[in-house]
Amino acid sequence: HTFFWGAKSVRHIEGKWTKKKFKVMDGVFTLLEIEERFFRKEFADPRILFALNRASLSGPPLRNEPYLGYKLNRQLDDQAKKFIANPLALKIDKNKGKVYLSALFQKTEYARSFLAKYRIDRKFKGKIPETRAVLNFITNYVPQEVKKYLELGNYTVQFMGYNWTINDGS
Repeated sequence: HTFFWGAKSVRHIEGKWTKKKFKVMDGVFTLLEIEERFFRKEFADPRILFALNRASLSGPPLRNEPYLGYKLNRQLDDQAKKFIANPLALKIDKNKGKVYLSALFQKTEYARSFLAKYRIDRKFKGKIPETRAVLNFITNYVPQEVKKYLELGNYTVQFMGYNWTINDGS
C-alpha cells in the first residue's frame, strides 16, 4: 500500500469503512452502511457528500461543529463552498483550456447523485450528463467570474487523482 498510496495514507487503516461497527439507533452498522443508509439515501441531496469526511487531503474539510437540523441547509452549503474553493476540488487553467475537478465528482455513484437535482441540458454541451450536472452544481458555489467561465468558456474537463494522505489538520 505504501508504494501506491504513500506512507501517510488513510488507506492503510484496514477495514475502516467495512469492518469496524458502530451502534446507531439500536442497530449495528459499518461506516459504509451508515453513509449509504442514513446519509445518502435518507437525504437524497448530493451536498451530503461534503459533510462526509474520509480524513484525507482530497476530501471535504472536517467541520468543527455538529450538523444540526435547524441549520443543516446552511451548513451543507458552507461545506460545499469550502470544498469547491480547495484547488484539490476545482482548478481552472484557462491557458490550457482545462477545468480540473476532484475525483469525488467523477466517482460514478457520487456523480449520479447530482443528476436528480442539477441535471441540465442547456449548458455544458458536449459533456456527459453527470459532468453537466456537477458543473451546474458547482456554479452555485463559485465567484461570478468563475461561473461565467464554466458556463461560457471553451474547455475540457479532467478529473484529478485523489490524495489519500491523512489530513492531520496541520
